[in-house]
Amino acid sequence: MSIRYDSRSDRGYADLRAGLSNIRLLWMFALRDIRARYRRSTLGPFWITVSMMATVLGMSFVFSSLLAQSYADYIAYLAIGLPLWAMYSGMVGEGSSALIQASSDAKLSTLPLSGYIIRHHLRQLIFFAHNILPGLVIAAVAGKTTIAGFVLFLCGLMLAFIAVGWIGFIAALISARFRDVPQIAVNVMQVFFFLTPIIWPAEALRHKPLIIDANPFYYLVAIVREPILGTPPALYVWLVAAAIAVFGWLLAAVIYERLFDRLTKWL
Repeated sequence: MSIRYDSRSDRGYADLRAGLSNIRLLWMFALRDIRARYRRSTLGPFWITVSMMATVLGMSFVFSSLLAQSYADYIAYLAIGLPLWAMYSGMVGEGSSALIQASSDAKLSTLPLSGYIIRHHLRQLIFFAHNILPGLVIAAVAGKTTIAGFVLFLCGLMLAFIAVGWIGFIAALISARFRDVPQIAVNVMQVFFFLTPIIWPAEALRHKPLIIDANPFYYLVAIVREPILGTPPALYVWLVAAAIAVFGWLLAAVIYERLFDRLTKWL
């Protein structure tokens, strides 16, 4: 995969365009990475599914009582929310190390630097596809899912994946220079886990709207989870999520262009 630079000043933009224009190839690489990771394993990546489902069952039993929620409703709520947050956390927390881990390959390969970050994000999406299956089954059995809701779920997932992607992208760029950033990113995502309605319902803190309204991850969770549970989010939620995606990637592209020539030195 060769990259053509129109001028020295657009090397970062050209690299990013090359990475985004080869999604199909990067998807194949991501699948190969997962197969290699679980080679000789009987269940393969479905071990993550088993682990996630065990966590959902245990947490649902406890937190449905603590929050005075119906067990049937809460387990569907959590079975969608936890896998979704696992993907977000992986894209930002683990994704901040994507360039560092690929430093040796990046010096020998013609793959665009941006491709290593995108490839990592795609791996997280594949893991999510495994983890969300039980949640989709639970929501369908509970009678919460409709065809229209599933279509909105897929649209929300695509938008949220793009929106969270730039956060992990910028974190990976900064981590190439400051190697403490990956641990900081992991800790920040842990804090946001408790500030975002993943294990608790958003209605529980409506008397403190700032915690909800000022949290970007609330919108990125709502556009994915609410449609599959039969409660499509309001239009403003979609608009905020779209704004996060668009303006975030514009910022990421500018930062990448500014830092691109230094990345190879840092790696």
